[in-house]
Amino acid sequence: MKNNNYNFIAAIYDQLTSLIFFGYLQSAQLEYLSLLPETGRILFIGGGTGSTLKKIVQLRPHLKIDYVDTSSKMISLSKKKLKNQNDNNVNFICGDQSFVPMIKYDGILSFFYFDLFPKRVAGEIFSHLLGQLKMNGIWLIADFYQAKNWHQKLMEFLMYNFLKLTTNIKANKIPPILPLASIPQLQLREEKSFYGQFIFSTAYSKSSWNNNC
Repeated sequence: MKNNNYNFIAAIYDQLTSLIFFGYLQSAQLEYLSLLPETGRILFIGGGTGSTLKKIVQLRPHLKIDYVDTSSKMISLSKKKLKNQNDNNVNFICGDQSFVPMIKYDGILSFFYFDLFPKRVAGEIFSHLLGQLKMNGIWLIADFYQAKNWHQKLMEFLMYNFLKLTTNIKANKIPPILPLASIPQLQLREEKSFYGQFIFSTAYSKSSWNNNC
């Protein structure tokens, strides 16, 4: 099985996550979509079933979107959700981060994406994507805080063991995702927590940074 391939659970992914997380995964993804630019080009990496993509297309019909996911079935589900929408501005790409076009983006969306990777790999991908974000571009990140209490640690254990069996992910636990964004080039604009502070939604903007400041 290909690494991080959600083909096996694609058809039930939305129902499964809604049942386990009571819809908070979707709420975290939708929280700051209003901050996306009206026009330009954005990268949506690890987009999943297309539920959030449909909202973006409705909210920002003139925005061009590169929609990247490793699962061919997730891509297929996303296309079906846009069947009655204007999807001319959506470029579907079936592949991992290495398939992302080498261009600069006005915005990046990475929702529950970095938790799929071990800490070192997540850091490498984060740095690479940051280089593709334009100055003053926006980056929306929704994901899990690192588990703190017994309930969160149990959820983490069950979640990762299930995903390792069904999608062949290599991560064993939630990496320190927020510290990845705690760098001078990114300014935190918004942050909100969900599900007992186990899930977060954030909005960052990229700015210039001078070592002498």
